Amino acid sequence: MSAFDPATLPDPLSQYFKRTDPLDAAALFAPNASVRDEGALHRGQAAIALWLRSVEERYRPRYQ
Repeated sequence: MSAFDPATLPDPLSQYFKRTDPLDAAALFAPNASVRDEGALHRGQAAIALWLRSVEERYRPRYQ
């Protein structure tokens, strides 16, 4: 499998994958954005940041 290169993605996705902190990544979402995951709704950048952090802690996703 080749190395993941975020630069090959459309700009919004490229910016998302370049972020290392959930707070920084959440700032890329609209202020009133919503994310539905695992039956829960996360509204707004602060809630999305907490959700992103919990996903990182629980699953440790890696992108290739």
